[in-house]
Amino acid sequence: MLEAKQGSEQTEPGEDVKLAAEPKKRTKRGTAVRRQPVLFLTRTFFAAVFAGCRVTKSGSHAISDFSAICAMVMRTKIRISKGQDFVGKSKFRQVAQGTQPQILLVEGESRDEQWLRNEFEETGLLNIAQVVNTTAEALASLRGEAPFKDAVQPSLVLLHLCLPETPERPNLSTELELLAEMKSDDELRVIPVVIVTNGHAEADVLNAYSHGACSFVCKPESEADRRTLIQRFAMYWSHVARLPSLAGPHSPGHAEFRLSEPDTLESAAETRPIEVLIVDDSDDDVVLLKEAFVDCPLVNFVETVNGGEEALCYLRGEMPYQNSRRPGLVLMDINMPRKSGFEVLAEMRADERLARVPVVMLTSSKQESDILHAYANGACSFISKPFDFDQMRDVARHFALYWALVADIPDSESSSA
Repeated sequence: MLEAKQGSEQTEPGEDVKLAAEPKKRTKRGTAVRRQPVLFLTRTFFAAVFAGCRVTKSGSHAISDFSAICAMVMRTKIRISKGQDFVGKSKFRQVAQGTQPQILLVEGESRDEQWLRNEFEETGLLNIAQVVNTTAEALASLRGEAPFKDAVQPSLVLLHLCLPETPERPNLSTELELLAEMKSDDELRVIPVVIVTNGHAEADVLNAYSHGACSFVCKPESEADRRTLIQRFAMYWSHVARLPSLAGPHSPGHAEFRLSEPDTLESAAETRPIEVLIVDDSDDDVVLLKEAFVDCPLVNFVETVNGGEEALCYLRGEMPYQNSRRPGLVLMDINMPRKSGFEVLAEMRADERLARVPVVMLTSSKQESDILHAYANGACSFISKPFDFDQMRDVARHFALYWALVADIPDSESSSA
């Protein structure tokens, strides 16, 4: 597949892309020549045909999703009109170049950071830049206060809690002082926090999300399962989700190499799939998204709504969605008419019935301001839509692995209680 480099001109959120005249390019002798997008567009069209076609179960007919093809071609035309350069080399199977996202690990009383540090070093995708043991130390490190004045500002915080397995053990809400402090601080609330602990109790999962955690991860008991979990975790947060670049720019690869275990999704088919609500006003993007998830049995799309107001009606069970199934997770675009994704997110976090529902922003935006705004207002992660369909399929696979097999999410019924 062919891929585009990012041009110097950026599209602001909500800005309409207008078709422009073909840009000119200067030769060494100064003669103006025009770029030739026709060959690239033709190749992309045929690539889209192959990507959008699949054989039915009977094997006798091949069906082509014409909407998906048209959407991909239109994206290509828009990129050409913006004057972006094209290269004929795919970035698949290449490791992303750039700074690794930096992690602050808060150990609390567990004192078990070594396995986390070792496993992250093995992946080479995320870097644990600092380890602290108390809430006070974590806040001092995050704020650059003594004795952590030279500490690197992390893009992600791992809050590692070890709760005793006894009937008298404290409720998780008593262990989340750091998270509460961060979410009340305008400068720190943009940093996503993942809870890592040793239990799957539904009350703990609900407490974590209601306090603003972006995900809740339970440590497996076996060493092999822990290693697999860390690899999936690192892949998602380094190659799929975009993190705030607070410690300097890093380059998320957006699944730039394929899964190392091709049968991973199929072998986990017995796992209960997560129920996802799509909120996106672009019919073409929805077609491509569903096509990308065709081979992901871990994700079940319960409904698609095309605007923010309709999304809130669906989530609240209002007309005409009184009998609709509640989702376990919302996958939402930002730029929508009447009510944007950010406005929907703010209303969900202010509504006790919806505050615990995880929301992942899936958008064409790559703006740092949008990333910060999303995390500051309670998004669980931020994913930029790839232009390339094969990249979108890889994003879909890693999304499914993370949210179905790595992170625990509230039960759809208890999250709305």
